[in-house]
Amino acid sequence: MAHADDTGLKLEIDGPGVKPETLDSVATLELGRAYFRLLQRVAEDQEISLELTGLSIEDKCAALKVTPANFKLAQQTVVRAHRIVAGEELSSHRLDVAAEDFRAAVRALPTEQNVAVLVGPQRLPVARSQAAKIAPRKSITRMRAVVLTVGAATPPFARLSSKSEARPSFTVKVKDVSTVQKLALHLGKTIDADVAVERDTEGLIVRGELLEYVPVDEKRSLEEWREWFASVAPDWSDVEDVEEALGRRDEEPRVDG
Repeated sequence: MAHADDTGLKLEIDGPGVKPETLDSVATLELGRAYFRLLQRVAEDQEISLELTGLSIEDKCAALKVTPANFKLAQQTVVRAHRIVAGEELSSHRLDVAAEDFRAAVRALPTEQNVAVLVGPQRLPVARSQAAKIAPRKSITRMRAVVLTVGAATPPFARLSSKSEARPSFTVKVKDVSTVQKLALHLGKTIDADVAVERDTEGLIVRGELLEYVPVDEKRSLEEWREWFASVAPDWSDVEDVEEALGRRDEEPRVDG
C-alpha cells in the first residue's frame, strides 16, 4: 500500500494484485482527470488558487501523486471535495457535476478495487455510493450586496458579495439574459436584493436565485438616514456641526439629580 508523506497528495487505487502495470490505463487516467478537475472546481468555489505540479505513479498498490504548492490550501480543498463526493455537504450544481464525474470514474473501476485520497498523513477512503444528502434549509433572504460578476451561461448567473453573510461571496441564478444585461450596468455597485437561498448546516449559501433587486442610490440612502435622524432627534435639526456640538456638550458641567 502507498504510504502518505507530509506534503504530497495521492490518489490511491488498492485491491488484489493491484500494481501500476496491472491497472487499466484509460480508467486510471480518467479517474485522475476527474478527481483533479474536481479539486480545481472546489478551489475556484472557495476563491483560492490551487497549484498542483508534477505527476508520478507510485508502486505498492498504485497511486497518482502530485505536489501542491500550498499544502494547507490543498488539504482544505481535498477535505471539502471529499465531503461533497460523500454527499455530506450541499454544493452548487457546478460542483455536483464535477463530483458525479469523479464518482462515475470510481464506479468504472473493477469492483474489487478501492480508491482513497492521501493528503499528508490523512487518508480519506472514497465510497462507491453517495450518502444521503442533508436536506437544505430554504428561505428568502433580503440583503444588501455588491454585484461582482454576471454571466449569460446556462443558466444565467450573478456573483454577489454581502457583508451580512458568513461567506461573503456566492453565486445565484438569474431569471434570464435580459436581467443579466441590466445587472451588468451595476457591476461593482450596491443593490438591495431578495434572494431565494438554500443553506448548508453551517448556514452558508450553497445555491440561490435572484428574485428581485433595486439599485442602491448612495446619495439617496444618506438623505433617508438624515430624514430618519431628524424624525427621532428633532432637537438636533438646526445643528450644523454635530461633532462640534457634541464636543461642547462634553465640556459643559454635568448636573445629576
